[in-house]
Amino acid sequence: MINTTERTLIAALMAYPEEIPDVIPVLKPEDFTHLHHEAMYAEMLAMTAAGLKVDALTLDHALQASGRSYGGWEAIQDIAGIFGGPGYALQYAREIAKAAQRREMRTKLSQALEAAGDLSRPLEEVAGLAESAALVGARGAEATEKLVWEYMPEVFAVMERQAKGEITGLKTGLIDLDKHLSGLQNGDLIVLGGRPRMGKTSLAIDIAGAAAIDQRKSVCFFSLEMAARQIVERQLFTRAKVNGELLRKGKLPARDYPNLALAAPLFNDRNLKWMVDGATLLTPLRMVSKVRRHKMRHGLDLIVVDNIQKMKPDSGQKDKRLAVGEITEALKNMAKDLDVPILAISHLSRGVDKRAEPEPELSDLQESGNIEQDADIVLFIYRESEYKDVEPGKEGETKLIIAKYRNGSAGVLDLRFNHALSSFENYVPYREAPPESWKDRQSNPHGDFYGNDR
Repeated sequence: MINTTERTLIAALMAYPEEIPDVIPVLKPEDFTHLHHEAMYAEMLAMTAAGLKVDALTLDHALQASGRSYGGWEAIQDIAGIFGGPGYALQYAREIAKAAQRREMRTKLSQALEAAGDLSRPLEEVAGLAESAALVGARGAEATEKLVWEYMPEVFAVMERQAKGEITGLKTGLIDLDKHLSGLQNGDLIVLGGRPRMGKTSLAIDIAGAAAIDQRKSVCFFSLEMAARQIVERQLFTRAKVNGELLRKGKLPARDYPNLALAAPLFNDRNLKWMVDGATLLTPLRMVSKVRRHKMRHGLDLIVVDNIQKMKPDSGQKDKRLAVGEITEALKNMAKDLDVPILAISHLSRGVDKRAEPEPELSDLQESGNIEQDADIVLFIYRESEYKDVEPGKEGETKLIIAKYRNGSAGVLDLRFNHALSSFENYVPYREAPPESWKDRQSNPHGDFYGNDR
């Protein structure tokens, strides 16, 4: 049946080539089951792109020239003789594309079944393969090609917001960083690097919290460094303005406990779309499966990965440099395909500690070649107090170094690290500090961390 539909579509496109542009976003040459039909369709796309006339005769000449004339002129005449009226090409194309999706789903299900029978493969991997198969049908065929003029409304809309000084991307909660980047942009891979104790995870949690809690955005946070519960605890302590270390030691002052009770509703909110995954084994395939499932249920605005070096490549590549390259390439493709920013934490090599001036550089990224190449933005955290004594009161002073910015200029921003809360704050007080007690939230229970309306 599908073979007949393929023949009918080819006949319709030869008779009515003006319908080829309508079919292009829906159907790919590899969606065909018959090699001859795939070759014919591919040649028609190439001829249309070159502005050439498409009919039975010109198609035959093109196939002969490419060496893909399976069956010759007789086969083309046989297909061209099939009756097909105008206006039906898109319908035929959709049927063929759906059949191709079903075949892909069967293949992936077979892979999942095979993996299920292999007791050496983790159950999570089997589940990821099964979910990947199920998501094939939900994915559908999406158009990624547009003519230049079709982008102009979006281009001018962004330009208008930029001219007004508005943030066009996802806000991080750090005012200087948002101004410099205009927020985190969809499709960007942002790498956050630093040596141990600099606060990479703390900054990532702060940004995730600013997105999920203050902006009500949908966030996926993959934590390979810390337990998922600890991620939630850190943000709860930050929001409650409570010293988590004192609490864990049983030394938290009694006056601070009400703050925890007042902050807790932010996290118990059933409308909060912040997923935290604490899997210890994560590959790009497993990750995208979990992300797509989350997106189907809650939408998606930001992905955070802590960290790149802890991920495993799908290929099983043992060479660390090649493995990291495979992972960062997959993360960049994921950001583009899902149209969201991905914030990924990366370790730095120990060599930075041996320099007289230990401020990090791009070359300090572990397996730096591929990370630097694939990232749209590279940020480094640097606190001088971790290397030498500083004046009292300056222990938390932090440099956020924008070492690479594909769409703008590099630079250095100032932040302040609050050790008690394991959280970063804006260095310059652009707005009032958060209230000392969360009791003030009772007058505005729907406000953000600073008491402003969401």
